[in-house]
Amino acid sequence: MPERSTPDAEFLIVAKALGNGHRVAIIRTLEKVDRLSATSYSKASELPVQNGSYHLRQLHAAGIVEVVDTLPARGSAEVFYGLGGPRADLALAMLYAGTDPRTTKSPPPRSRGRRA
Repeated sequence: MPERSTPDAEFLIVAKALGNGHRVAIIRTLEKVDRLSATSYSKASELPVQNGSYHLRQLHAAGIVEVVDTLPARGSAEVFYGLGGPRADLALAMLYAGTDPRTTKSPPPRSRGRRA
């Protein structure tokens, strides 16, 4: 029988994923763009593609981002991710917790469906 997820377990999963600055930067980037691949993030951040891919996969495993598109690329596939996994709202809330509401706009709640 599968274990039920508790609020504490959800918090710990997201906290672990947000414990890396590159992952936080990826989420901040995804707040501004609809989709992001490891290649496109690598070009923007100068982080090696392999490292960007690793961090995107970790965010996907944590339920913060979801696969929104896959395109053929040089004998493999380029995977594009977007915010919208089952824990995306919690991740954004945790990122914005403790910010001064007078100077920081809270993001609107993300829909859980796929974006067009």
